[in-house]
Amino acid sequence: MKILVLTKYGDLGPSSRVRFYQYIPFLEKRGAVIDVSPLLDNAYVKALYSREKFGLPNLLKAYWRRLRVMRTSRQYDLVWIENECLPFFPFLLEKCLYKKHGGTVVNYDDAIFHRYDLHPNAIVKSVLGQKIDRVMSASSAVIAGNRYLANRASRAQARQIEVLPSVIDLDSYPMQETRSKTDGKLIIGWIGTPNTARFLSRIHQPLTEASRSQPVELHLMGLSEYTLKGVQVQCVPWTESGESKFLAHIDVGIMPLDDGPFERGKCGYKLIQYFASSKPVIASPVGVNKQLVSPENGFLAETRDDWLHAFRQIHRLKTEGRLSELGVQGRKMIERHYSIQSTVDKLWKILQNARSQ
Repeated sequence: MKILVLTKYGDLGPSSRVRFYQYIPFLEKRGAVIDVSPLLDNAYVKALYSREKFGLPNLLKAYWRRLRVMRTSRQYDLVWIENECLPFFPFLLEKCLYKKHGGTVVNYDDAIFHRYDLHPNAIVKSVLGQKIDRVMSASSAVIAGNRYLANRASRAQARQIEVLPSVIDLDSYPMQETRSKTDGKLIIGWIGTPNTARFLSRIHQPLTEASRSQPVELHLMGLSEYTLKGVQVQCVPWTESGESKFLAHIDVGIMPLDDGPFERGKCGYKLIQYFASSKPVIASPVGVNKQLVSPENGFLAETRDDWLHAFRQIHRLKTEGRLSELGVQGRKMIERHYSIQSTVDKLWKILQNARSQ
């Protein structure tokens, strides 16, 4: 089966890497012939991380390139799309793809429909508010990263809806031992981007308070700089090869979130990474986080007092040498339900069925 994959980003883009690129070798082993065409290449992702401007001419070139690639879709048995073909353009411009090609699968790991239907600009909201619903309805199948996204596809009357969580490759996350308690210091880790760093403000006060009674460090991967009064902060640039080393060094992974419509559509990939590295977690009880986190593998923290309590409990468990108990349970869950190895056959079946429609 020959598949055209239309991702939003190159393989440095987290969503594209997790939902598409990491599956490609596994799908090729099953007989797929795959061509990938990102809308925005790695130069855009690098500019995003470094807070540099990508430039309007480069964006126009990217959209022109995407239009040219869309015209070649008949050469393929299936088109597999990340979210939409042309962000912030009306569905009318994408409709030709669905008319020309019978087999199309669209994949979501984020509530991107809220970028349109909740947009503050009335014109954008009016013109694009139902765009993603139309994409979902026109596609042979919709792959949703969680129930929140799947429910939207159901309301859009999508023909086939499959829930497939964001997952990791077990081979990239070897079993890790919990750090020893030699220095008594609690190292709290977070992986994210400049766009998601705003959620860290939720832990400022509880973390500052926790640091008064115990040595604490906050390690952040994906940011170039960050300061928090009273807390030692270490920023590490994101690299795919550096993730494993970063995760091995921390004691606990965190995922603070606001409780809003965008956040309810997130797939909890940070938590999945922490669990895969045998680390306990502390997370806001928002969306899929409530499904992933249990007393056996971590803590859900809604209020500032909840976060402070969780930090203190994690520190106590580390001092007692019991952090590994939570980490082991998280790892077992990932092996069963949140790895490529446990989900690739389901994905392959979805793609095959969509081709035949």
